[in-house]
Amino acid sequence: MNLCINASQAMKNGKGKIYVELAELNVVEDYIPPHHEITPGKYLLLKVSDTGVGIPAEILDKIFDPYFTTKESGEGTGLGLSVVHGIVRSSNGVITVESTPGAGSTFNVFFPLVKEQMDVKQDCDTTTILSGTEHILFVDDEVSLLEMYQRQLKRLGYHITAVDNPDAALEILSQHPQKFDVIVVDMIMPKMTGLELSEKIRRGWPNIPIIMCTGWMQDLSDDDLRRTGIRAVVTKPTRNNEIANAVRKVMDQNR
Repeated sequence: MNLCINASQAMKNGKGKIYVELAELNVVEDYIPPHHEITPGKYLLLKVSDTGVGIPAEILDKIFDPYFTTKESGEGTGLGLSVVHGIVRSSNGVITVESTPGAGSTFNVFFPLVKEQMDVKQDCDTTTILSGTEHILFVDDEVSLLEMYQRQLKRLGYHITAVDNPDAALEILSQHPQKFDVIVVDMIMPKMTGLELSEKIRRGWPNIPIIMCTGWMQDLSDDDLRRTGIRAVVTKPTRNNEIANAVRKVMDQNR
């Protein structure tokens, strides 16, 4: 989904095509791979191509960096590609990109095929979704995600205040410091990262627990968590129950 959204945004005039292909690929010993991390074996190749503006060669090696974006203010953070990178790496896969400025881009995702079929019953998430009545301050610059989380958590009984920028969150906290029981912050936001926001919250309101949402776990060390007062980390993309259960766990620990 993130790759297709990214492709659609690359077609500035609203015209163009997106191609999604899926094929089995056998990378053999004498095959010259397009990326040094691709080892011989069988893969499922997911290819997403577009006829958009393309990516300049000088930034091609930076596009998966969560702190790098070419988007203007109000267009989002570009976090989608770093989330894609995290998903692929967590699946022991490899992602490569080919692009010609003015002629579009192609993302190749190599997922290694497994020999054994997984036990579907064991793989299903049957964890009970825990409800509550606490007041959550949710901070994320992606408005669509805010709306989704707001609906999910409200159905479970939580009260939600959702804001799409860190400065607004700090302003609300300064006006109503006793209103919130827990704060959920996104990691990558324009002008101020989730870590920077967490540090400011920690200094001003040290008793309010913080939950971090991130698609780039490598950026969070144990020292970061201790310094900023982050009590839990939820990895994007989240399952329906992950944030709710993280809130419940953090609140129960804070009693």
